[in-house]
Amino acid sequence: MHRLMDNYGEPLSCRGKKEYFDDMIYFLRRDHFDESMTRGIEEYGNELWRMMARCTSGFCHGDMHTGNTKYLGGQFIWKDFDRAGLSYPVYDLSWLANCTDFVVFNEKALNVSRRLFDEIYAGYCVEQTMTDNDIVAVFHFIAIIHLDANDIILKNRTVDRSFMAQQHDWLMRWREACGKLA
Repeated sequence: MHRLMDNYGEPLSCRGKKEYFDDMIYFLRRDHFDESMTRGIEEYGNELWRMMARCTSGFCHGDMHTGNTKYLGGQFIWKDFDRAGLSYPVYDLSWLANCTDFVVFNEKALNVSRRLFDEIYAGYCVEQTMTDNDIVAVFHFIAIIHLDANDIILKNRTVDRSFMAQQHDWLMRWREACGKLA
């Protein structure tokens, strides 16, 4: 799909997640969430956005989880293109390789995600290759899914301190685990 959309003749809308992240930080501060945790989330988020800026840009579905695909007649059929546009295809692969539980950190989740990514990339690279930077970013960008403030804001309207403390813990532990990747 990424290669196919690279040849799309019309301009693609530019899509990003940074505005959602900035909104989340705003809401955390507005609702007086623990400032040290807010700074930790903000620092990690900014690190992820800097990493993303070094990735290859192109078509991105933007919400490429298994709930948005069907396997029919030997082919994958994708749906729910409301977040699609010009962005970073590596984000789509992060969705596909994500084997985490977003609530409870699991030490083994990164290894499972890595094995799944290897399986996905074996087929993906036949159509489109990725830089080494893009490949490493796949695992880090699973954290961006956690930082999607749209979901947090829509679910909570105000900051749920217990939920956000749990998310902070998850993010910091994921950051540490990804930092150990070779």
